[in-house]
Amino acid sequence: MVEIISVHIDKTAGMLFCDILKQVYGQNLVHVIWKGQASYKFEDKLNEPVPLQTRVIHGAFPVSYYENRFIDAKRVVWVRNPVERLISYYFYLLAHRLPFPNGLKEMNILEFAAHPQICNQMSKMIGTLESFFFVGIYEFLSDDLYCLQKLQGWPKIAISPINVNPFPNYDEEKKAMLGNKYLVSDIKSLNNLDIQLYQQALNVRYYARL
Repeated sequence: MVEIISVHIDKTAGMLFCDILKQVYGQNLVHVIWKGQASYKFEDKLNEPVPLQTRVIHGAFPVSYYENRFIDAKRVVWVRNPVERLISYYFYLLAHRLPFPNGLKEMNILEFAAHPQICNQMSKMIGTLESFFFVGIYEFLSDDLYCLQKLQGWPKIAISPINVNPFPNYDEEKKAMLGNKYLVSDIKSLNNLDIQLYQQALNVRYYARL
């Protein structure tokens, strides 16, 4: 029986969380739907039957995809500061020479943040926070993982290091972008729904710990 449906939003430690789910439930019981694998088309993998033994579904799909299936499964998602997530995602694509939306080889950060496939991506995949049993926040990864572990009664888990963005001088490039208040303001305006959703997640986290 499927117990957890985990929505993976790009650059929110989704691979790390997938590894944790496999630690807890066993690799053969976690049905993974990655978006970037070259061995199959994402849509084909998404539409594959879920194996009967599956206890966890983890992948890059909107939560609405399983809206009327596995209704007793707990929905889980991780969110991240939208500006930092977009910057990280942008440089990740550049570092790996992956195509940008529409197959473009490159675009600037504002073009990237404004593209319909990219802007407000968290909101599009999540819908509302009320759909989820647990919303973890990337910036509080260790604490929120511990909280989820306690909620679920999971055994002790080993947390792997978060993947470092491989783009050369990434930290310097990121710092320069975050230091440009006009650029940050423009990215926020283009992704205002994600900004609102992230703030809501922070508020829920704060009041849950009072």
